[in-house]
Formats: sequence, structure tokens, C-alpha cells
Amino acid sequence: MVLFAFSMFTTAILTIQVASVPAAAVSDDAPAAEAIVVADEAPEEAGAWSNPIILVHGYIGGYGLTPWYRLKSRLRSWGCPSNYLFEMRFSDVLGSNIDNAYELSAYVDYVLAVTGASKVDLVGHSMGGLSSRYYIRNLGGRYKVDDYVSLGTPQRGTWMAILGVLTEGGREMIPGSSFLNALNSGDETPGSVNYRAIYAYWDELCQPYWYCKLSDGATNKGKYWVGHIGLLFDYTVAKWTRDGVKY
Repeated sequence: MVLFAFSMFTTAILTIQVASVPAAAVSDDAPAAEAIVVADEAPEEAGAWSNPIILVHGYIGGYGLTPWYRLKSRLRSWGCPSNYLFEMRFSDVLGSNIDNAYELSAYVDYVLAVTGASKVDLVGHSMGGLSSRYYIRNLGGRYKVDDYVSLGTPQRGTWMAILGVLTEGGREMIPGSSFLNALNSGDETPGSVNYRAIYAYWDELCQPYWYCKLSDGATNKGKYWVGHIGLLFDYTVAKWTRDGVKY
């Protein structure tokens, strides 16, 4: 019952946030909205984008509730080639970050093989940022990842995760969990990877917001007036993400 309630709650939050964004602001088919994006900054040369980008969803997000399309549209408008944008889908959207990391490891190898690139960039939303960090830290990802960007990732957990205590993913996101303690022990930003943590001050699912920050040389950027899903639609957040993965 607790799991069902938590799943329904998070699903409702994500659905309401997506539905609350004006259609003109989220539709890739809305020329007026795209014109605004392009007018703000001219498209850049595709050559500036040196690595393929893997977008990594979070808890429950694999059900199609992680609306990457607006961020992808903006990255394309800034010159990122469409064939350099990939979406990771985990087999168990409520499962352990550790299992997710192994799946991500295989997917990274696939992306490197099909693109011929030597490294990838990872953009993780919510729990996807934790799975990505585990991969970088423990599965050799530090040698295959150039840039890491997290969007609303509870790097030190979120008390909302208590509602998902019946799932592995939920338990791992509870502050003080053995998973988080191990992930954050020692150097939080291992290897030569460029780390950037982006978060919303008023994130309804990840509080307190400072639990979304990283230490040890990472770039941390907070945004007002957006929520957990709103991070994926916000123009400033998109620019911060672009700046974290472009070169």
C-alpha cells in the first residue's frame, strides 16, 4: 500500500507538472516557441559538441514520465546533432541504482560503438544522477565519461524517499542509506570527469535542496521558480546543461 501510494503520488506530481506547462512552451511543433529559443542565442556549430549525450531517467521515469523532449529540442537548436542524443531506459524503474549502473555501463559501450566516440556525456534527472555516479565511481565510467550533469538529483538523499521504502530505489535514496554513504565517501567527483549539479530550490520531491549539491570541485547551480520536472523545461537550466556538456 505504501509503495502504491508513493507511486501514485510521484506519478501524479510528474503528470501535473508536465500538464501545467503551456503547450506552446513544450511542443516541438510550436514554431513560435522555437523561434524564441533560437532568437535568444544563435545556433552553434555542431563541431563544438564532441561527445554523444546520454539522458538518464530517474525513479519511475522509465514509464515515459521523464519529458526530455524540450531539453533535446533546445540542445539541437544550439547545434547538437540529433544522432548524438540518446535516452537510457532501465529495465526496473523502481530498482536499485547499482543494477541500473550495470545497465548504463552496457549502454555506454553501445553508444560508443555506434558513434565511434571515445567518451560520452551523462545527463541524469533525479535518481538517474545517482545511477550515473555509481557507474562513474565503481564500474570504470570515469574513463568513458567526459561530463556529468545532474538535474534535481538527491545526491545526499531526500526524505520523500521514505514513501518508497518498499522498493530498492526508494530505500537507497533515503538520507543516510548505506548506498548513499558509500557513494559519497571520500572523493565525490572521482576521475577527470567534469561534474555539474543543477537543482531547484523549491523542488517538491528533493528536499532540502542542498542535498542535491556535490562537493570536491563540482559546479553547483540552483534555480528558483521551477520544480522537479520544471527543470527539464526551463531555459536557463537548459543553458546550464549545454554549458556542462558542450565541449
